[in-house]
Amino acid sequence: MWAGIIGDRLVGPHVLVNRLTGQAYTNFLENTISYVLEDTPLINRQYIHFLHDGAPAHFSRTARRYLDRRFPDRWIGRGGPIAWPPRSRDLNPLDFYLWGHLKSFVYSSPVPDLESLRNRIVACSEDIRNTTGVWDRVRRSMRHRCESAVKNLKLRIYKTVISPVVLYGCETWTLILRDEQRLRVSENKVLKKIFGAKRDEVTGEWRKLYKAELHALYSSPDVIRIIKSRRLRWAGHVARKGESRYAYKVLAGRSEGKRSSGRPRRRWEDNIKMDLRKMGYDDRVWINLAQDRDRWRAYVRAAMNLRNRPAQGLRPSSRLTALERNADIGCALYKDGLEEGVLSYKIQEDQKRRRAMTEQRNITGRKNARQSADYERHKRQQNVNRSLSKELLPEVDVK
Repeated sequence: MWAGIIGDRLVGPHVLVNRLTGQAYTNFLENTISYVLEDTPLINRQYIHFLHDGAPAHFSRTARRYLDRRFPDRWIGRGGPIAWPPRSRDLNPLDFYLWGHLKSFVYSSPVPDLESLRNRIVACSEDIRNTTGVWDRVRRSMRHRCESAVKNLKLRIYKTVISPVVLYGCETWTLILRDEQRLRVSENKVLKKIFGAKRDEVTGEWRKLYKAELHALYSSPDVIRIIKSRRLRWAGHVARKGESRYAYKVLAGRSEGKRSSGRPRRRWEDNIKMDLRKMGYDDRVWINLAQDRDRWRAYVRAAMNLRNRPAQGLRPSSRLTALERNADIGCALYKDGLEEGVLSYKIQEDQKRRRAMTEQRNITGRKNARQSADYERHKRQQNVNRSLSKELLPEVDVK
């Protein structure tokens, strides 16, 4: 079966011989292409490109010679002037739409014989010819697929080439807010280059993507969350090394001497405590927490999903698009930064604390009850002793 597309016109489909050879394919091209090009204006013929796959008959010497003569430097295929690499994506209207549509229509029910198969193919082809604008929609869909493939390729290059170079050794970084802002700005510049501009719905002009729109398109964690997660993971690894290891000595050691006056600079451990505080862990002794691998791993995953809210006051809320509002709602819902594992641990800790408080109250109540019983017993004994002393001792008159 052979079919072709010229502009918005479907050519064929034509049924080929059962045993397709190079000479048979060349004869078919000579007869068919000459007939097809008769209805094509001469000014458009010089822009027509011929495309076919790498079947053995297509690669024959006679077929290639004919195509070189008929379409000089304008045919695409194996051994041609424009190579069609093997295992490449079939981003052409025939492979992208026509063959799949024909198969879904033809094989929607069992085919009894070969004649019925040909009739169904011809009927489906006529339906496609009678559908207006079908090839424009196919080309737009193909263009969208190509743009998506290019964006995905750029994102893959960013994640596998650029991001590892930028984040090399980030586990040991001590970041302040200014450093985080610079890293975030640099990543947003790269992502804006990848995703491109957006046409404004109101004015119709092209503009840059806003931060909320950029975060909605880029589903992966941003650079700051990756740094925080890797830093927590390395901190837990160092805390579990033991006191004899040099990394732990550097972490737990304290430098001697007198520091200069002024506010002390932020330390690496301060970043760890700040990240844990954002996720609801307020205890200063985080090294004890790191000994529990499962619980610490939950905090590491939560740091990967912790998103900082964007700066307020940049634009009025009335001008926010639905996409930005949804992103802000997502940030507000996740502002605690607790993943399911960390949240379950917090619930368990609360339950343990409540059980301990209940047990303490019970102990205190039993202790108070015991003390009250002892006091009552002591008072009764005193009363008994007083009454016995009055009976046994004689009364003495004092004058």
